[in-house]
Amino acid sequence: MKTKLIAVLFAAMPFVVFSQTFENDTLTSSTGFKVYKGLELKLGHGSQPNGMFSYIQWNQSSFLSVMSATSDQTYNRNQSELNKNASGSIAIVKKIVKRQSIYKPIVSIKGRGTSWEIDLESAIESGEVVVPDEYKPKKVLNVKVEGATDLADQLKKLKDLKDQGILSEDEFNKAKAKLLNQ
Repeated sequence: MKTKLIAVLFAAMPFVVFSQTFENDTLTSSTGFKVYKGLELKLGHGSQPNGMFSYIQWNQSSFLSVMSATSDQTYNRNQSELNKNASGSIAIVKKIVKRQSIYKPIVSIKGRGTSWEIDLESAIESGEVVVPDEYKPKKVLNVKVEGATDLADQLKKLKDLKDQGILSEDEFNKAKAKLLNQ
């Protein structure tokens, strides 16, 4: 019984961890962004310190990927990542494939000669794929004002954070309302 329960939990884990959905040839990210064949995606900047793209790589099943593989995994990884020169390019979705329980768009990028696959959730989160603001992951802001002894000090510290540009007007108002309602 215990073994069956563990097996069921492991089998269901990919569906819990990755909240993207795929219906009617449309891949929907966890933030609601929809990807389908023919869609043009604007590429942002590579998320690695050297500007290379971490989440846009050669299509694993492409001829180029298979023929250029070596026993040196670091070399293979470096060769398969999209170069920083692709920043700002337009990628056109050719199809959507399933790789190890994750759906990935396969795209072509003008002047890049091969197919590329995108880890969509990570690429959106890191800014490698540019999406409209309403589909960007929401950042959770947990403001804890340290060392404040009373309400006036806490409100002043919140205002200072807003004035420094760390908090938006909306975030400031929410945090202020939370403090006042305590």
